Amino acid sequence: MNPLTDTTKLITIAILIILLTACNPFASDGDWIYAETPIPDTNQPIIVTVGDSIAAGWQDCRTDTDEPACVGIEYDWWSPVLADDGIVLNRGIGGSTSTQLLDNWERDTQGADIVFILIGVNDLTQNSAPETLIENFITMHQQATDAGMVPIFSTVIPSDTIQGAGYDALFVVNSELQRIAEARDWWLIDLYSVLEDSDNIGYLRREEIAYDGSAHPNQAGYDRMTTSLEEWWSQNGTTILNNVNS
Repeated sequence: MNPLTDTTKLITIAILIILLTACNPFASDGDWIYAETPIPDTNQPIIVTVGDSIAAGWQDCRTDTDEPACVGIEYDWWSPVLADDGIVLNRGIGGSTSTQLLDNWERDTQGADIVFILIGVNDLTQNSAPETLIENFITMHQQATDAGMVPIFSTVIPSDTIQGAGYDALFVVNSELQRIAEARDWWLIDLYSVLEDSDNIGYLRREEIAYDGSAHPNQAGYDRMTTSLEEWWSQNGTTILNNVNS
């Protein structure tokens, strides 16, 4: 006879779900280790990177070979470029949308002098309206500048997870973001163009920087992003740092 009653079983399952959620780095409340990184006591600029799993460096690996599973390994693609000019704190949160980032804005950008913002894939995967994403970008920029930070946006990167209405919205959002950045003198880096498959517009390049069935770049993809960031920073970093130090 099983000593557990049906009620006891249900309670046990509920407790397990709560515990698993609490331990899940991608919990919906964004309670993620990067967001809890202590603020260093330093005279160097603090450069914070916020956004989704791509900002966090979440990478997928091959699923069609016998190599050990490595889905979920974070790859630090920001620091090789930025670490010489400040303290880099990666506070990317897997699964995050622009609305969730705004909800946690003060927490996730705390202490920042410069904030890199890479987000939008999850919004469009969920078919959020492009107007919502653009409005959120405008609010982020306003909140960052009001707090004395220098905000730097990226275009929304291509993703195989963006389908239907979200696919069409991807191009609307990036076009409008580029228009606003030019009109309002925002800092913007175009990482979309670095990752796009020229033969399959709106999707990640396959085999070269991402594997079939994956939602994230592999290490080669992040290396490509690092190279693009390095070129962009070499052109703009001095001006940005002067703005921070002025």
